[in-house]
Amino acid sequence: MRNNMWLGFTIAFTFTIILALLIGWPSTLVAGVAAGFCFRKALRAFLITLLATGCAWMIMALIPALWSPTWLLASKLVQIPGLSSDFAFLMFLITAITGGLLGGLGASNTVILRRLFSNLLTLSKAN
Repeated sequence: MRNNMWLGFTIAFTFTIILALLIGWPSTLVAGVAAGFCFRKALRAFLITLLATGCAWMIMALIPALWSPTWLLASKLVQIPGLSSDFAFLMFLITAITGGLLGGLGASNTVILRRLFSNLLTLSKAN
């Protein structure tokens, strides 16, 4: 069971980074769906994939910030609701939470749909 947890985390993290470079943000949903096949419980799939895709999005948001003026943009955007520019990290945190939720929902939906279809198949075989 523990191996499936790490396998799901690795699949979600790796697919998110690799596919994001190729197709953009929808890759997070694809990564979540792929990782969802490693789990049996929807809550566990959601939480682990949320963590994996959230970490991947945070890394992908912070790497460009090292070489570009992304912090300036983040500090300006955070001032819109009236916060201080010291809270620029909130923009990166919101980015990670958004990516994590998208991946987690993809994984939990995969687990739920897989369970639904397996139940439907067993019912159709019984009749």
